[in-house]
Amino acid sequence: MENKNILSNDIAIRKKEEDLLNYYPYAEKIQKVIQGYANNPEPLTIGIYGKWGAGKSSLLNLIERQIEVFSKEKDDKRYIKFHYNPWIYQTKEEMLYDFFETLFGKLIYSGDETLKKAGELIKRYSRYLKSVKLSASAGVPKLFNMGVSFEPYEILQRLGEDLEGEKKSLDELKNDIDDILKKSDKKIIIFIDDVDRLDKDEIFTLFKLIKINADFKNLIFIVCLDHEYVAKAIHDRYGDDEKSGKDFLEKIINIPLELPLVEEADLDYFLKKKINPVLSSKKIRKQDLDELFNSLNGSYFSSPREVVRIINSFAFSFYAIGDEVNIHDLFWIEYLKIKHPKTYQLIKGYAGNRLKSNLIFLETINFNNTFEDQKNESGLRKELMDNHKEAYSIINFLFPMDRTGTVMAYQGPKIKPSQILDTELRINHLNHFEKYFSFHVKGKISELSFSNFKALISSDKNDEALTVLNEMIQNTGQWKIVYRINSEIENIDDKLLDKLINFLINNLNIFSETTNVQENNIEVIRSIASKLAHKSDEKKALIISIANKLDYIQLCWYLETFIRENIEIKFIEEIEQTLIGKVKAIENHPFFKNKSVSKMTMEIWSRLEFDNFQGYVLKHLDSKENITSFIRSFTYLWNDTINGMFKSGDYHEVSAVLKLDCDLIFKKIKDVLPELKDINQTEQIDSNWSDYDGNSDLQNIQQFMYWHLSKAEQDKTDTNISHEQ
Repeated sequence: MENKNILSNDIAIRKKEEDLLNYYPYAEKIQKVIQGYANNPEPLTIGIYGKWGAGKSSLLNLIERQIEVFSKEKDDKRYIKFHYNPWIYQTKEEMLYDFFETLFGKLIYSGDETLKKAGELIKRYSRYLKSVKLSASAGVPKLFNMGVSFEPYEILQRLGEDLEGEKKSLDELKNDIDDILKKSDKKIIIFIDDVDRLDKDEIFTLFKLIKINADFKNLIFIVCLDHEYVAKAIHDRYGDDEKSGKDFLEKIINIPLELPLVEEADLDYFLKKKINPVLSSKKIRKQDLDELFNSLNGSYFSSPREVVRIINSFAFSFYAIGDEVNIHDLFWIEYLKIKHPKTYQLIKGYAGNRLKSNLIFLETINFNNTFEDQKNESGLRKELMDNHKEAYSIINFLFPMDRTGTVMAYQGPKIKPSQILDTELRINHLNHFEKYFSFHVKGKISELSFSNFKALISSDKNDEALTVLNEMIQNTGQWKIVYRINSEIENIDDKLLDKLINFLINNLNIFSETTNVQENNIEVIRSIASKLAHKSDEKKALIISIANKLDYIQLCWYLETFIRENIEIKFIEEIEQTLIGKVKAIENHPFFKNKSVSKMTMEIWSRLEFDNFQGYVLKHLDSKENITSFIRSFTYLWNDTINGMFKSGDYHEVSAVLKLDCDLIFKKIKDVLPELKDINQTEQIDSNWSDYDGNSDLQNIQQFMYWHLSKAEQDKTDTNISHEQ
């Protein structure tokens, strides 16, 4: 069953076995300081300083744990300890009074008669403080004796409470508490955490509380705080700048202890320990795991808490689309989301019209403007470089740009070919970019399905593979699947290559849609040919078997790809003969009806079997439609609809390259088209043509006739000149 328990908690550690940051040795040192102070009755306030999320609570827990277990000398005092959490109270008054109530409870139930007496006095002390607050807030002096001063116990009695007859001042009561605590054979340790979560008024109240109690004997306060944050919060009560706040802290904190620096090796260890449960929830290729782990570095993180937040963000995304994207890229884009949210939102917002307008001709995303100098930053990339400097190193290896030939070329990551990026599911490839932000694959290729598709082919389960392929096409669109298949063919393992190619050739009819005027099945064929061209010697049997299965149009594209690769293939003529055989077998129309392959077919047939070829052409020039198709095999087609001129160069190709008898073609035209039978001179043909405005069937045919007559007239002129000489 898939492991779904992949989130890391942000709970402070409580024991040595959980210490991934190597804080335990430091906790031991602090324990020894406290232990050495055991027989000194004087109060002590220890401050543990560190940034938010750096691990102060964890260190505090380790210290407490050590206090519970460390061995004591014969005369050492025992400890009573309690945690005081100021963050849970709604008002400053609740914070103040509940502290004394909690301390009172600890002492009353300590089992020590001396501490019980101290607890009773502390309770009275707390009520004294409360009475002072009531007198100030309720306007009590105006209710009693009209401005005559009185003691707090009198106020409480009038309000229905009683200090049990005690008529001591606040200082006298405090001295009594101090005397009893001094006689105690125990120390009281008070742990205070979460100071960083308080607002400035609450922080002031908390430290006022500590200051009030810091004079009591045998009390030890251990307080976790970000001292810079606290100093900023309270400085305006004591002066004009942050130094005033720090001076106030120095008066309260006897021993300031900086949180130990987390060494990079320790943070690396913490990071990898925390991410392991996430990665183990899915099967991941070793090379992908290695790439991610090699990129992880503690120097990118400011605190253990930040590590946990980023890993948890990654865990959610990994669970949603981990099978569909590159895990290295997914982790680091999630890193940007948490660490640099403004940068992340800019990158996320690149999708849509901005993405499409910049990738008209490109498949790789680097955020530069398409039509500007790609060796320098432009567009969004320049904005990211100028205004998001802290995040730019991450951007640079997620979305590298080509700096070939520049001074900075050696500094950037290696640029991989587009097809490799597609196969590796990279964030900087157009086919995968939006997955990293949409967290689903509807309308996108599911890599899980694609992997299943390949596995079925590998196991010779072609019928099941065909079902999966059809489902992927239905979900994402045919052209995306074709593009993905082409990338796969380019990079596939040799063990699967033959099986995949045979499967595709046997199911070419699935890829029948047309994209950019070209059928998708032709794109698949060309990709196969490109791959096989580089393995022609070892794949001869496969190459020839494919040629036998293709129709003549497909075979022309297959051959054209081999020729374009400019690699010598010893048996290429055997495939060309197969093409000619397929062309001869065409029924109902001449092969040159298909403009896209007609010129190539003519060149091959003319070279291999000229007489047979010329006879075929002349035979099929039997209608205006066929004559037009033949002539338009050589003209340019503008915007897929506008027929260009038949030019002198086109006539040269027919007469000199293909070596066709143009006199016979000219005669054939006049025989088939009566409206042209009387044309014998160029002057009879209107030569006011345009290559861009479109040419009718008759104009293209007349253009052939014009160049043929021009050639005849020129030959005649040349002959006359020769005779005169």
